[in-house]
Amino acid sequence: MTLQDSLYPLPPRENQDFRVVGSSELHLTVEYFDFVQYLIVTIEPDDGNCGLGCKLDAPLTTTVHLTGLSPGQTYTVYLSTESYDRRSDVIYITEDMNLGEIIAFRTISSSNMVTIEFQIEAGVGTEIILDYSAVKTGHTNSSTFPFRRFNRLVLTDLMPSDSYRMNLTLVGKGSPPKTKMKPFDVDLYPSVVEVTGTQELRTLLKINYRVAGNFSVMLITVKPDGSQCPCQIYDQSPTGQIVIGDVDTHPLTPGDEYFVTIRTSSFFGLQTSPTYIVRSLPVDVITWNTQLDGALAKFDVQVAGGVGSYIAYQIKDRGVNKKTIETGTLPFSHHVQMDVPSAVVGTCTQLILYFYSRGSKPHRSSTSNRAYHLGHKLSQLGPV
Repeated sequence: MTLQDSLYPLPPRENQDFRVVGSSELHLTVEYFDFVQYLIVTIEPDDGNCGLGCKLDAPLTTTVHLTGLSPGQTYTVYLSTESYDRRSDVIYITEDMNLGEIIAFRTISSSNMVTIEFQIEAGVGTEIILDYSAVKTGHTNSSTFPFRRFNRLVLTDLMPSDSYRMNLTLVGKGSPPKTKMKPFDVDLYPSVVEVTGTQELRTLLKINYRVAGNFSVMLITVKPDGSQCPCQIYDQSPTGQIVIGDVDTHPLTPGDEYFVTIRTSSFFGLQTSPTYIVRSLPVDVITWNTQLDGALAKFDVQVAGGVGSYIAYQIKDRGVNKKTIETGTLPFSHHVQMDVPSAVVGTCTQLILYFYSRGSKPHRSSTSNRAYHLGHKLSQLGPV
């Protein structure tokens, strides 16, 4: 038996140059104390890389490249040498791999919610932390989610029209764990305007509204008379009233239909989907002139202005019989004249006119007057 046969080889030197390359490779530089025949490399957990031990020619092996490893995983690499069928003691090195890359990243925002979708390229980890803070209000928060490869994170109850600074942190398995961060910003849309009531006057349209959260400016358009619109409102209170039309300088047209679009804009230029209001205004003030001419009740009606679609009328006997004598429709006009024979309607004639404004849901203005065939004339009655 030779001396060489009786001695065990020494293991590789401690404190090897051990480097993590990317997220799936380990590079190890090996130094030996003396001549050995083989280098034995074993890795745990086994990802198909020397799990049962790889025997490498030692004199030719100064660098070991372990590839195809799992990102985020903690690996232990065992090293020993072998000469003449005798193995040395084992040294080992433990290292955490870098976490996998974040890919297919996108955000979807609304007025009070953000959805964050992304994938982790490969590997393992313990959790995902999402930190976020509001730029305008300064509110901060943090949420923790399970570590998954395919992720869809949803944040709710956020402040409309604010901007949020966010940071995704992937947390690995080591101690202390390695992390990977992805900072990003998300701008939220302002809230959609909620109309709480409207008031249609002859030359004005008043709209009461409510808005949740913040907004920078409210944008308003009106058709067909866009020039009558205030266009922009900078009062950022959550409730308010929009007045369209000016009595003295820019009155709206009585009897016309108006299409109003209201949207809010955020401090970062994002705009809501619009709120649509379609309203028809009542026809303008009506004056009557009623005369008796023998057996005729002569009605002369003047409409002060405006437009409309048509006029409906009713002729009623308000005397003993109290019944409707005639109904019908007339083209819209600013001047209506009707002669009703007294022999048909008896001693008291009532004419009721319904003026319909333009639009898919027309506004109906009604007015009436009576003529007494006993020699009395009724003064003008207001709308009924």
